[in-house]
Amino acid sequence: MTYHTWILPTLDVEENFEVQDVIEPMKERWLYTIPVSLVYFTAVHLGQKYMETKTPWNLRMPLVIWSGLLALFSWIGTIRTTVFLITSIQEDGILPTVCGIRDKLDNPCWFWLYLFAMSKLPELGDTFFIVVRKSKLHFLHWYHHITVFIYSFYIIAHPQSGMIWYAGMNFAVHALMYTYYTLRAARVNIPRKCAMFVTICQLSQMVVGVGLQLTSSYMLYQGYDCDTSVQDIVFGMCIYASYMVLFADFFNKTYLVGKSEKVKTR
Repeated sequence: MTYHTWILPTLDVEENFEVQDVIEPMKERWLYTIPVSLVYFTAVHLGQKYMETKTPWNLRMPLVIWSGLLALFSWIGTIRTTVFLITSIQEDGILPTVCGIRDKLDNPCWFWLYLFAMSKLPELGDTFFIVVRKSKLHFLHWYHHITVFIYSFYIIAHPQSGMIWYAGMNFAVHALMYTYYTLRAARVNIPRKCAMFVTICQLSQMVVGVGLQLTSSYMLYQGYDCDTSVQDIVFGMCIYASYMVLFADFFNKTYLVGKSEKVKTR
């Protein structure tokens, strides 16, 4: 019996997942994400150049299916990771979940942490829909996709307790985000406040991410038996701090500045 079975039954592939078969090869292969990211970056900008003189593609139904599948995947991932995290907090407290529960992760959790990392490759496909539909492509979008892709593979190659937080938060926010995208693509009328709520969740995720890095560094400094390293913390802090700044700027420009300008012009 695992922590997850009271919500969804676990499958044999989850229960029998051998994490060591993944970690060792990943230690050598996670750096492959860098050339893949360069190819993605080049393809995105060449695609934008190509579409400049083309009619936008519709692709409404493919986008509904794409976003819907990612939403379903994210909801299941949320259950698998957050149930374990919440149970661990109840049993051991918050601090050990940041630095000391890596060896307590069960097989279904490891399986979904692995799928979490692997999903960052196909998620690069989000940008395809933006490019061919000639929607506005923000720097935040492609920067976030590239860095999450690299960092997710890195944490599987260098496992640490904090990854259950990173994956759990990301799964949960993506579950909401892709559900919202699915409904929008299906032309369901959704209040603007829902989009604002999703962005607030994204920003909150980054604030918590920065807090986790600060907590890990404090515990490491205090001599706590932490399953992380200074390198892990610096990498994580750079990633989450940059996201926090960019999402805060996006929120300000999208929901605060724009709103104040509309009020002035009335």
